[in-house]
Amino acid sequence: PGGCRGRRCAPFPGPGPLASARGLPIPSGDRRATGVAGNEIPGTRIRMLVPVLLSGGVGSRLWPVSREAYPKQFLPLASELSMLQETLARTDGLEAAPPLVVCNEEHRFLVAEQLRQLAVAPGAIILEREGRNTAPAVALAALRALATDPEATLLVLPADHIIRDREAFAAAVDTAV
Repeated sequence: PGGCRGRRCAPFPGPGPLASARGLPIPSGDRRATGVAGNEIPGTRIRMLVPVLLSGGVGSRLWPVSREAYPKQFLPLASELSMLQETLARTDGLEAAPPLVVCNEEHRFLVAEQLRQLAVAPGAIILEREGRNTAPAVALAALRALATDPEATLLVLPADHIIRDREAFAAAVDTAV
């Protein structure tokens, strides 16, 4: 299937798709810019923007509110949405592929359920056997995105940051890509 504008996709059936780094397909980034008449403009390939949500923390710094089994990214600390859901909502309106979410195996069902609550089908939920910080998580997501589009652009988003001005965020992403 093609990309979901703003990643608001039809709800997925059942408990949600789970995937390893070889998991679910993400849409092809082989799009080209078109002119006024709708004709492709040669040499104007538009790179696929792939949101990568990093959700691998174990919640040790906010104890007792945040626990290893239910860390801060799954809690509604800044609004009625969890921090993971806020991070995903921040990307609404961006022209992007469905998100890749990197998490540890213990949190895979929490991630799937929180995405389901927003009716978002992920490109993949990539499971880390054990957390090794940001660089290895981003490398896993990059390998997954590269398998579909060798020129994909990753938008790496830690799931525990608060950014209140979504318009400024979207403008910054638009400027960057």
